[in-house]
Amino acid sequence: MMALAFLGGVAAALGFPSYQAMLPDLVERDHLLAAVSLSSAQWNLGRVVGPALAGVVLVASSAAWAFAVNAASFAAVVVALLLVHLPRRERPLATGEGTFGRIADGARVAWAEPGCRSAIVLIAVVALVGSPFIGLVPAVVIDGLHVHPAAAGTAVLVTGQGIGAVVGALALVPMALALGRRRLLVRALFAFPAALVCYGIAPSLWSAALAIVVVGGTYIGVLSGLNTVVQLRAPEEARGRVLSLYMMALGTIYPVGLVVEGAIARSIGIGTVTVASGVILLVVMAGVAFVRRPVFDALGDPEPAVAVA
Repeated sequence: MMALAFLGGVAAALGFPSYQAMLPDLVERDHLLAAVSLSSAQWNLGRVVGPALAGVVLVASSAAWAFAVNAASFAAVVVALLLVHLPRRERPLATGEGTFGRIADGARVAWAEPGCRSAIVLIAVVALVGSPFIGLVPAVVIDGLHVHPAAAGTAVLVTGQGIGAVVGALALVPMALALGRRRLLVRALFAFPAALVCYGIAPSLWSAALAIVVVGGTYIGVLSGLNTVVQLRAPEEARGRVLSLYMMALGTIYPVGLVVEGAIARSIGIGTVTVASGVILLVVMAGVAFVRRPVFDALGDPEPAVAVA
């Protein structure tokens, strides 16, 4: 099981950046935030609908059939990819030799571009401090809210987060048109930890469900906004490698934060840990706003290229 989970993680690490790197070739630049938001919305909708469908299969047959149906559903993804036509480009000459050289080139490009650097650093901080709320939902239900049966309470909160994420993703584009993309992203970076604090102090399951709807909406605003920054600012020839670094920062640091916060919660309580994570993230964002303002400034749209005679 561990070996299969490892292989699944390797496949995801190769697949997700590839999917994301396709988006700028499929939609116009002005519609990129909408495309990223729609991608996030359908993924989170799947997190709500998928377990419900899996429950039906489990009742009708077994867990093995649930995995089999899930595997068969990827045929739709394969068909969709076969129907996608991307522009043909010559592969640029890379300065790095071999796989590790290309990875090093991608890291240098990401660090040299201020917007990409800011997005990767910010998503790493969010993943370490804020993102663990996802994996700690059962602990909130069992140890924080003392809900029985725990499975039903967990389902309510997970569904609430998914609903918030879908609604938030669909609302991003009109909000970005009204506020501006960079301003909306900065506000999401402050609203997400504030929502975490409200979620951590919620006294009942239904108040926590309402709070986690807001958490899910603001969290998807952070993810979609930072992802769009990387999409827009990464050089075309290195976009996939820069996106892979962004997703690695999110995917590898989140489990570390989850383990650390879970261990601390055993000593001081899950509610205290959730509130503390929101407060720490708020303090970090305020520090960036007042001390390292260029980090937020770099999240804006890149300047259009100027032709030189």
